[in-house]
Amino acid sequence: MVGVVGNVKWAGLEAPEDGTVYFPLVDLPNAFLVLRTTGDPLSLSLSLQQAVKELDPGLVLSNISTGSELVSNAFATPRYLSVLIATVALVALGLSIVGIYGVMAYFVQQHTRDIGIRLALGGEPARVRRMILLQGLRLVLVGVAAGIGAALLTNRLVGTILFGVSPTDLRTMVGVPVVLMTVAMAACLIPARRAAAVDPAEILRES
Repeated sequence: MVGVVGNVKWAGLEAPEDGTVYFPLVDLPNAFLVLRTTGDPLSLSLSLQQAVKELDPGLVLSNISTGSELVSNAFATPRYLSVLIATVALVALGLSIVGIYGVMAYFVQQHTRDIGIRLALGGEPARVRRMILLQGLRLVLVGVAAGIGAALLTNRLVGTILFGVSPTDLRTMVGVPVVLMTVAMAACLIPARRAAAVDPAEILRES
């Protein structure tokens, strides 16, 4: 009797779900024996080898593994790549925070006189803070747009190392920009507060 089943990842996680045919135990090279047990499967390895030897002394069992081990081995490469990509992403996020803060701090330093004059003429500190935040968010929007474009252009390459998620996953494409915008606002907050705290009188005296 021959059974045909579907949804089997036989050739790897990234392979298509082709049907698999299971034959009775016959004399085939590189044959696999699947055994369902209760309790610890490895505790039955010696008994299983002895039983197979009694059936046919020419059969040798090798590479005995549990289902959990096989699944873990199958996920080893995707798991490693996921950790690697997550680490690179966290480093990139940290560099983005430092970069945005540095750019905005330099912007405030270069425009301190203009900000002081604006405040001296009656400008509100809240509007100055908002101006600095919007300036920082404009830079981030340009970077986010470029990043989304690059992601769409390289989705085929990235798709080869992903499992169970699309390179253009909507939640990811929306969530990442939201996180970046939030981080950008936090990075711009200190320079914005510093700009709003400029003493107009001191700036005008220095001028």
